[in-house]
Amino acid sequence: MDQTVSLKGVGDGLRLHIGVPMARKELLAEISPLFDRIRQLASGARITVDASGEDPDLLPFLRDFLIREYEVAEVIPMEAEQPRRQEVRKRQRDVDRSWENRKSDVLMMCGRVRSGQKIQAKGHLVLMGDVNPGGEVIAGGDIIVLGSLCGMAMAGQTQKKDAIIMALDFRPTLLHIGQQVSSGPFGAGNRSPEYAFLREDRIEVADYLGNPPFGRLPWPEFRP
Repeated sequence: MDQTVSLKGVGDGLRLHIGVPMARKELLAEISPLFDRIRQLASGARITVDASGEDPDLLPFLRDFLIREYEVAEVIPMEAEQPRRQEVRKRQRDVDRSWENRKSDVLMMCGRVRSGQKIQAKGHLVLMGDVNPGGEVIAGGDIIVLGSLCGMAMAGQTQKKDAIIMALDFRPTLLHIGQQVSSGPFGAGNRSPEYAFLREDRIEVADYLGNPPFGRLPWPEFRP
């Protein structure tokens, strides 16, 4: 026999099972203790509702309650879960195939680029270290500096307009993306992760954590 109300993890979300129709007050009394125990896990989660009966107002009621009280990401009916799972499997296959069929186009290096030194990559460049004033890093794609960028950075050479330049400590003296050039000073002064990008043929700088360049992508994508 089904439990009246149960909650369990399924895939990348949670499934709320409601075995029998019940009054709203009684339903909340059953649901609340379940979500109270996993409040942190529920925050930002996708909730799939598997409910018996034909109450068209139940899903909107649960959606409002769970988003307000537990900050879940979304609440969807059971019948919407299967198409979404198929899409997830398709996207996962695409990711797997991209790893199998593409060679890495990233040059990863470590150390400090001192004044007068230059590192150049045909594709993307990742440097685990710093770029001192007078140092240069040049790449055909993106430049990621896991340290301080205090020298010159040239990304997207020569026509890649969607390239970015990112550093944990962003204080370059000169930026060059595609055909556009901009001189400093850059950075917010608090040594936080920032990145430069092109917008309407102008180089702009944004907070990497507050406004991530790829934050709106629904799924990981290959970066050519």
